Amino acid sequence: MEERNFEYDKDAAEAFSDPFFFALCIHIENIQKEENPPEIKKEYIEGLETLLGQEDISSSPVILEELKKCAPLIHTSGVENEMCVMLGHVVQNVEKASRALVQGRVFRECIALYRKKPQTVKKIVFLLTVLNNTLKELPLEIKCAGCDPKQLEEIGLADKHLDATAQERLKVLRKAFEIE
Repeated sequence: MEERNFEYDKDAAEAFSDPFFFALCIHIENIQKEENPPEIKKEYIEGLETLLGQEDISSSPVILEELKKCAPLIHTSGVENEMCVMLGHVVQNVEKASRALVQGRVFRECIALYRKKPQTVKKIVFLLTVLNNTLKELPLEIKCAGCDPKQLEEIGLADKHLDATAQERLKVLRKAFEIE
């Protein structure tokens, strides 16, 4: 019997074993690459949203673990707003995905992003609003993730970067977080 010599391609094997997970990892990797310009990163963000936009995919245990790692991506230079919006769209009305993102300490990342780039506040408020609408006890979930929900106080209603819609959303968030 003749012996066959197969070359092993690790990337191909990973892609065939779990194509969604492989694609997710590739998209995240390319969003993180500093050498990629914002235009390229935005394309990968759109692709990531398309991948995760299906509840059966975004709530799979393997994907949920990767979703937790997406929270720090909101700091990706040049695409901070797009990342906040994409994460909001992905977790909207999907409790498992929303919980995973909160466990990934997205709240802490949102507050840190606001401190660094206050002009992103509208998209931060959007993301937090989606989480608040999806999870019944968002402040409790934030506490369980080791963060202090009272840090929301740092985002003032008079912030010059807020428009009327974001201001109303922030009022609702502050009420839910018991901040007056």
